[in-house]
Formats: sequence, C-alpha cells, structure tokens
Amino acid sequence: MTLSRLQAPTNGMPARSAGFTMIELIVVLIILGALAFVAIPRLDLPSLKVMPAAEQIASEIRYAQNLALTRAEPYTFELAGNTISISGPDATLSTGDASKTFDGVSISGSNITFTSRFGAPVPPVANPTVTVAAASGNAVDIVVEGETGYVYIVE
Repeated sequence: MTLSRLQAPTNGMPARSAGFTMIELIVVLIILGALAFVAIPRLDLPSLKVMPAAEQIASEIRYAQNLALTRAEPYTFELAGNTISISGPDATLSTGDASKTFDGVSISGSNITFTSRFGAPVPPVANPTVTVAAASGNAVDIVVEGETGYVYIVE
C-alpha cells in the first residue's frame, strides 16, 4: 500500500502544522526591541504622573466638600508643598490617612475651606485653583467653582 500526499504520516500528526517558525518570531522580537529602543526615551515619565495625581487631589477636594456638607462643620483642604491633608473635626483623607505626599510632581495653590453652604468655598473665592505640574512643564489645574463648589480638572 502506498501513501498518497493527502494522508497523514504514521505518527498521527498532520503533514503540515499551523504556527510561526522560530525565525519569524525572532524577527518580530527584533523589530519590537528596536521600536522600544526608540520610543522609551521619548516618553516623559514625570508627566505621566500628573493626571493620576490631579485626579486623586480633585477626589480629596470633593471629599472635604462632602464632609462639610454631611457633618455641617467647616473642613479645609490643605496644601503644604507636595503634601495634601484635610483639617476639621475628626478629619482624614478618604483613604483614612492623615496626609498624602506626591512624588514626581509639584503642587501649588492655596488652602480651600468648605462649609455646609452648598459645598462652595468660604469665603466665596472666584474659582480657587490647585495646579499639579511635572518637571517637564506639563501641568493641569484643578478648579473649584466659587459659586457652586463644582470641582473639575483643566488640562
């Protein structure tokens, strides 16, 4: 009996298997390595920290507002260098920590005090702003609307 070209070899494996050869995989890895070699130095790693830091700071400002509204006591979002905290009766950050320090970014602005008056800053300041910046100059502002207390991030 003779084997035709369509029959499988006697070991049970098909005559041709799907997949990539070792050469093809090595070529793809070399191309990816070359792209990474070019792309990684162009990444501005400190600027990648700006938006997550700004989002966390904005969240803590909102948390200070919520404390003031729900407890009917004044609470202050405080900045001291790159460290944020909330002051008021039994105040901690939303994480339960007394303060949080941010590395790799600089934070500037002034303290913002909230009372139970609609969550707006007191005294009514025209849009207090906290700026979060990277050493490369990439910066975002966190703005609190003076009339409504609405907190938002401006890129």
